[in-house]
Amino acid sequence: MTSKAIWTSGLPRDCSIFLHYQGEGGGGGEKKEKKKKKKKEEEEKRKKKKKKKKKKKRKKKKRIVLCIGSSRTSFEHFSL
Repeated sequence: MTSKAIWTSGLPRDCSIFLHYQGEGGGGGEKKEKKKKKKKEEEEKRKKKKKKKKKKKRKKKKRIVLCIGSSRTSFEHFSL
């Protein structure tokens, strides 16, 4: 996730505002690895049963998102 913190007057110090691209992933490393492993196993089973044409993977569109929040609260996401 690429993000840039912006400090603005009038906001509490622990509150940060930043922009980032949604759709790049990030966070939950272990869960993602388990999901990938499970997906691979399922794909192998499917390949053994039938061989089909390969589908082109669609690229996820990246959205620019404005995040406002602090460490205590969850961030509010506003799509621009």
